[in-house]
Amino acid sequence: MGGRVVDKDRGFKRLKKQILGTRSGAGQAFAGLEVGVFGDIDPEAPSRMLINEFGVRPHVPARPALATTFDSQRGPIYLAFAKAYGRALLRRGSARDAGLEAAGQFLASRLRKNIVDWSSPANRPRTVRRKGFNDPLVETGTMAASVGYRVTGGPIRRDF
Repeated sequence: MGGRVVDKDRGFKRLKKQILGTRSGAGQAFAGLEVGVFGDIDPEAPSRMLINEFGVRPHVPARPALATTFDSQRGPIYLAFAKAYGRALLRRGSARDAGLEAAGQFLASRLRKNIVDWSSPANRPRTVRRKGFNDPLVETGTMAASVGYRVTGGPIRRDF
């Protein structure tokens, strides 16, 4: 009694190429996604974010909201990407873009929340007097409002 086995790809090779891009290796799954503080609302917002991220001695301590957000959300971001990717495959849509959109929305919303909720190190007493409150990464709200994401080649998105 003989049998015959037929191996059908069913799109796996295409899926692998979409996830990894043209290069293989770790870290390529999110190639094409930008998340951060953009300068289209306030041209100074990205500079202020970097100054706060790394600090400027002796007056501005480091408040690494970007690195903290990205590092703490590594697992959940992959999960958001994978779920959206799977749903798009079932609908035969652009799985890579759907995954990147979901990852961008997720990560940008966490970054915005982290900027607004950041509390340590606190502002210096002189800064608190000037601002009228002690919220280290918020003064006018434009830095948090400048958080967004975009899939390469697309517009900056803030609808999260």
